[in-house]
Amino acid sequence: MVFMNLNSIIRRVLSGSYWTIAILSLLSVILIGTAAYTIKLTEQFFDAFTNSHNNYKFIVQLIVIMLLLKLTQLCMEQFRQYLEQKMTIQMNRLLEYQLIDLIHLKTVTKLETPQYQNDFNFLRSTFFSISNLIITFIQFAHQIILFLTYSIILINYIWYLPIIVTLYCLPHFLNEIKISKLNHSYTENTSQLSREKLMLFETLVRPLAQKELLIFQSKSFFLRKWDNISLKSIKWEINHQKKIYMKRLLFAIIEPLGFVVIQILLVRSVIAAELTIGQYIAITTAVAMLQSTLFAIGQYFGRVKQTYLTSLQLQQFITKYFPSTFTLHAHDIKLASPIEEIVIKDLTFQYPTTDKSVIKNINLNIKAGNCIAIVGENGSGKSTLGKILIGLYDVTPGALYINNTDINDINHLSLIHQMTMVSQDFVRYPISLEENVILDSPSKESEKKLIELSEKYPELFPDEVSKETILGLEFIGSRQLSGGQWQKIAIARALYKDSPLLLLDEATSALDPETEQSIMNSVIRNRKWNRQTTLFITHRMPICQMADQIIVLHNGEIAEIGTHQELILAEGRYYRMFMTTHENNEVNTNGDNQLQGTVPTQYAAR
Repeated sequence: MVFMNLNSIIRRVLSGSYWTIAILSLLSVILIGTAAYTIKLTEQFFDAFTNSHNNYKFIVQLIVIMLLLKLTQLCMEQFRQYLEQKMTIQMNRLLEYQLIDLIHLKTVTKLETPQYQNDFNFLRSTFFSISNLIITFIQFAHQIILFLTYSIILINYIWYLPIIVTLYCLPHFLNEIKISKLNHSYTENTSQLSREKLMLFETLVRPLAQKELLIFQSKSFFLRKWDNISLKSIKWEINHQKKIYMKRLLFAIIEPLGFVVIQILLVRSVIAAELTIGQYIAITTAVAMLQSTLFAIGQYFGRVKQTYLTSLQLQQFITKYFPSTFTLHAHDIKLASPIEEIVIKDLTFQYPTTDKSVIKNINLNIKAGNCIAIVGENGSGKSTLGKILIGLYDVTPGALYINNTDINDINHLSLIHQMTMVSQDFVRYPISLEENVILDSPSKESEKKLIELSEKYPELFPDEVSKETILGLEFIGSRQLSGGQWQKIAIARALYKDSPLLLLDEATSALDPETEQSIMNSVIRNRKWNRQTTLFITHRMPICQMADQIIVLHNGEIAEIGTHQELILAEGRYYRMFMTTHENNEVNTNGDNQLQGTVPTQYAAR
């Protein structure tokens, strides 16, 4: 069960690599054969060299053969390394794809937390050990065969030598397994530290941060913070490496002791004329190779163990953050018809990282074609309520209904097809203007739809920028837009999707009042005509007059609800916010701000 997802990933990354694996396996067999034959030639060479009847022609032949074998081994070893590197590069690309593909979002409730970022950063840093897993298995099998080969060679000389070598190498093997766990734990414990260090580094070097670093002369401040985190990170790493060093040093002492025991046994056999000099050198070489092979087996097994731990982490990560996907399950209801009604009943919501409710006791009824404005002071819960309404946050059963169906019973893929939004922190993609709007590969159909959108909302598209122009500052030849122009592109992106429900979260905050008024008028008018629902969150009080209903939030609760005229007459929170905005914008003939303190006649109902 644990390896289910890992096995699936491995099968995918292996596709197209079977021939490479076959060639690597063949090279391993050949290299093992040449290594074994080299040991036999070494014995013959030294026996011939120490023989009183020196056959120089035979010795020269042996030297030539050994030289050719060595050259063959070097060439094959280089070719093997090239294939392994090529396979690793290809697998890394496929693994990046698989890692991204793992993120099947239903809601973003758990994702907007530091813990998710730490967990994902840890998983990403260990995930690519899977790319080395296939190579590790091949090398592990290679070392096992080498172990058997050298053991058979030694058994032919002295049967108990492989047992002695195995016994004094066994502690090292077990130690490598412990080190793999130590490495895994270190990566997990330093995940946030490494992320913090990287974020501070990017703050110091990224172009968009330089203007504030310059104006506020804050480079030294951030450099000190980065340096402190960097020193802390180095301290962690040095301590970690020290632990590994001490563990390996302790068991490394056993190795020469075991080697000395074997040398004593061999020298005694040579003195007793039980072994020739050639056999002694061949056995010593085989023992060294067997010992090296056992150490390699320990390291490779440690890597396999670390990958196993990664697979456990992967399973936990998926279960924790992505327990279900967009797949339509038997109990899910597919939202086939357009959204006709949204009903909220006694909704209370809190983020996973806090015990405080940010939304409390909300009751609402929104009909198709309505335009709803949500206003309130900073931190009153406006954006949270908006994200709940479009299904981005998890809610308890019975709190939110769409077309008389609990949102928890609706297949989420069918739900998000009918929703679109412009968030405060919309993404500025470093791709072409056209791709920024359609978020897909351009086609004749998308081009036609984009032309229709630009004709309906010409003010959203900058005249001086072609649709093929790459936006942003990331690449040579790209074009940076102003904050307002970027906001227009984000609005165009949401309108291009043309969904029944649209959320505009401070979507016009960077626009001038005239442009804002024009865009909002067009959007609301066109969407009303098509019976499409529009929700907008704003601090720009004048545009609230366009809404059919205004929701005033205070400390996560609905303080007031009604039309613009009704709320002005009530002289409550909305009245005060509206009048403050209006009075601060009113300018007298001398250019001074006027704080009138009275309701202008066009807004008063008296």
